[in-house]
Amino acid sequence: MDILGIGFPELIFIFVIALMVFGPRRLPEIARKAGKIVADLRNMSQSLMAEWQREINAAEFTEELNKTKQEFTQARDSVAKAGKAVSQQTAEVVNSISPPQLTAASLPAQNSANTNNSPAAEPADTDNSTVEPAESPAEPAVDNSADHPPASPPAPIDPEKSVNER
Repeated sequence: MDILGIGFPELIFIFVIALMVFGPRRLPEIARKAGKIVADLRNMSQSLMAEWQREINAAEFTEELNKTKQEFTQARDSVAKAGKAVSQQTAEVVNSISPPQLTAASLPAQNSANTNNSPAAEPADTDNSTVEPAESPAEPAVDNSADHPPASPPAPIDPEKSVNER
């Protein structure tokens, strides 16, 4: 048994000296006070060690949290860069696609006064300044512009907006 580096023979020697100095009446009272002081010191040292351990764990947790936060920030930045690159490439592709050029020869001739577009239905006394209908194509031209509106380029995607805001 070794208490604070003091063995059993040294402890008996200290007890005998304390008995001679304080006497048999006060020795139990002094031993009780010494025991309380030793117990308080142990409790304080254990609470101090526990507090240090909590602080060390908190520091490690904070360090790990900051590292994870930095990784998430880097991931967010790389996703934002990728989103901007995709938006830019989409805009380049949309700009590189040009709509077909319509020429007068590719459009079917339409005469607003004439509903069946036949040359026999035209009045005979018209002057030659009006536009004559082109030769009828093998298949009649169908105007689907009312069915399908012209295609517009898609809006660029803003990576800062969420899906619900778009």
